Amino acid sequence: MPSLKLPKGFEVWNRKLHIYVGLYFLLFIWLFSFSGLMLNHPNWEFTRYWQRRQENVTVHQIQPLIEKEDMARAREVMAQLKVSGEIEHIQVLLKERRFKFRVNRPGRMIDIWVNWEGDRAEMKEITTDGWGVLHMLHQFNGVRMDDSKEARDWFVTKLWTFSMDALCLGLIFLILSSLYMWYQIQKKRRLGLIVLGTGVLCCGAFIFGLVG
Repeated sequence: MPSLKLPKGFEVWNRKLHIYVGLYFLLFIWLFSFSGLMLNHPNWEFTRYWQRRQENVTVHQIQPLIEKEDMARAREVMAQLKVSGEIEHIQVLLKERRFKFRVNRPGRMIDIWVNWEGDRAEMKEITTDGWGVLHMLHQFNGVRMDDSKEARDWFVTKLWTFSMDALCLGLIFLILSSLYMWYQIQKKRRLGLIVLGTGVLCCGAFIFGLVG
């Protein structure tokens, strides 16, 4: 089988990009590797972060709210309480005459209730340790799959999801560049085909086995 004939210098740039893209995403890959282990082994001692969580309830006097729209009111409350994060689960509790929402960020969740007059806020804050932050980062994207109306409203969340998109594209590039470099080494093609074929068969078996 002949080698691929690509423009001069392509192989040099392919190797350089393969190395530096891999170095750039090194910690991202490690982060998802460790958090993936945590998801698969919830009974390991260090993964039981939720049992070690801390909860704290506080009451604050705030300035009467000006905004009328729910999301704007939530942002106004957060600004007064100096809280940042992704806004979720906005609810208007008519019977209780309260306005409720959650501010979420990895390792920290805050449920906030505001009275009808908008001058008193109650906060229930739940914080986890570093293992909890790592676990939550694996799944954190700022929106819920069961609510199509939700949108990312925190800049950090948008930056995080952009980084995850970049990581996915970077991994695709690393795979393609690895395939190219392997194919260029004629003596290793047979062994490479065996390894590649084994991986494809194993992955396919899991996919069809789990779906079926």
